[in-house]
This record gives sequence, C-alpha cells and structure tokens, in this order.
Amino acid sequence: MHEGRIVAGRYRIERPLAVGSMGEVYQAMHVGLGKLVAIKLIAPAHASSPETAVRFRREARMAGALESDYIVQVFDAGRDDELGLYLVTELLVGEDLETRIARDEVLDPPIVAAIGYQVARGLAKAHVAGVIHRDLKPGNIFIAQRDDGARVAKILDFGISKRMPDALWDDEEDSYVTAVGITLGTPDYMSPEQARGQPDLDGRSDVWSLGATLYEALCGHPPHVGGSSATERMQRNAYDDAPPLSSIAPWVPRDLSAVVHAALERDRDRRTPDAATFARAIERAVPQARWALSGLQRSSPPSAPVSSGPPTVPAPPPDDCDEPPEPPSSANPVQFFRRDGFGFAG
Repeated sequence: MHEGRIVAGRYRIERPLAVGSMGEVYQAMHVGLGKLVAIKLIAPAHASSPETAVRFRREARMAGALESDYIVQVFDAGRDDELGLYLVTELLVGEDLETRIARDEVLDPPIVAAIGYQVARGLAKAHVAGVIHRDLKPGNIFIAQRDDGARVAKILDFGISKRMPDALWDDEEDSYVTAVGITLGTPDYMSPEQARGQPDLDGRSDVWSLGATLYEALCGHPPHVGGSSATERMQRNAYDDAPPLSSIAPWVPRDLSAVVHAALERDRDRRTPDAATFARAIERAVPQARWALSGLQRSSPPSAPVSSGPPTVPAPPPDDCDEPPEPPSSANPVQFFRRDGFGFAG
C-alpha cells in the first residue's frame, strides 16, 4: 500500500479504495489545491506494457475531452518516476452496477430506467464527439451518490474506446490499439457487429451494449447465458435474438421491455438509431426516469406483470435530449415508484 506517498509531486495518497488485477485505486489529495480525487495506479507487472500505456493515454484523452454529468471526469494522467502510470479522476462515492446486480440479482424497473436514461445521455455526448465506448457493461457504470443524497449514473473506462470514422478529431493510437489485440469488448455485452469483428462500428454498437446491460439489471443475467467459451457467447449475440423479457421477467412493464428489445435488435438498421433516441424512448416509457436516482434499497420483483397489452416501442418526445430536466411542478408532482424502498427524487 502507498498511503502517504506523493504521486507526480502533487497528489498525496490517503487511503485505498479498490484493488483489481491491473492495479489499485486510492483516494488522494491534490497538495496544491486541497482537492480530493481518485487516483488509479497500474500494477508493476502491467506498467511496462506499451498496450497498457496506450490504454491509459486513450482513457485520459477521450474521457477528459467529454463534458457530461454522466461520464466520469478525468483530470490528469502520466507516469510517476517511482509509482509508474497513474490516472486521476473525480472521487466518486457509491458502487458500480455490476456489484449492485451481484448483490441483489435484479433491480426495480424504474431504477433500471433511470440508470438507462442517464447512461444514454452520457453516450449521446460521447457519440456527438465522435467516440464509441466499445466496452459498456455493468462494471463500467458507476452509481455515484451526490452531496444532496441523489444518485447519478456515470460511465467509466474509455480505455478501449474508438474514434468514429467521421469524427472531427484524430486518434493516432486507434489503429495501434486494434493491431496489438487488446480485448475490444466484453463477450456478454458485445453488439452483434462487434462480435463479428466488423470494423465500421458506430454509436448503435454502444446502444446494443446498453440494452444488454439493462436487460441483465431487469432479469439478473445477460441476454445470452451458458456457453463454454467467450467465442460461443459472442456468436449467440451475433446470431440469436435475446429471449423476451416478458417470458423471464414478467414484472417488467411492457413499454420498458419494448425499449430494451429495440436496443437489442441484431440488425443495426432496425435497432434504436442512437443514444439520444434511446434516452427519449426510456423517458416516454417511464417518465420519472428523467430525474435523479434516489436511495437504492434492496428489492424483490413482484410475481405478476405490472402492465398489460401488446408491447410497443414508444415514440420519443420532441424535446432535445441534451436539455436539462425540468423539475416537476406542484400541480404535476413526480409519481414515485417504490417497492421496498426504491424511488426517485424530483
């Protein structure tokens, strides 16, 4: 552990936050500004890898260039003479969605809708900037608690992101990342075109990955389970439709199920066309999704469906996805969805 060490002459490590196979994350203090941050240090076994260095530079460059409440802020990156590669981000309090699903198996549909809405807003900003994430999954979505107690979903880890062909800025390292064979996604959440190795990925690939993530949050597992290898799971993503949520998670409202399945269309020309449209469709299906997440408490799904009628894909409302949400008026208060403590804050 490195408590008390100074990184790059300006970040004093205070306490550990997380340990993973690639390195460690600490809470640190900027000694000049008195600002708390999170700092990621790469383990020595990986720090000398040129692929890791490229990934760090990409994450710092791409995430650092994106301004969104729903994308983790990256402040700094570099190499310390003694501690090696480091990446400095905003300090988040909370947990990632993977941890949440592992603990509770399923989340309440309104909570899933709110997470999906916020992540889609973040993706929309990234796509406008010409950046495809390529590794969106529960482990890369962090549910952070703000000072006012509300929760906000933030996208993490742009290390294997890709520049779109028509982006307005160049990424000289993009071809290098692909060439050296760094994993270009996680099998359970790779879009069909990504699983097939198609080079012309666009924002619709991230839309599919978000759909797969919300599918798991609603029913407890990714769209395709089983399979003895990553290749087999990728093949199922590419060539098999996801089982309908109505048959495995009947408590999910049909309109919300329709939005998720529209994102999981294997033919990307039939899929939800972009993240902004996805966010608006979620809001139409669950209007409360537009507001911040409230306290996440443990919940169990009901045993019966909560809505009826044929599934329909909701049409997006005419508002711009990038507009800040308007708070509910007293004449039209937020309808709180609560089951064992779940809800939304207006």
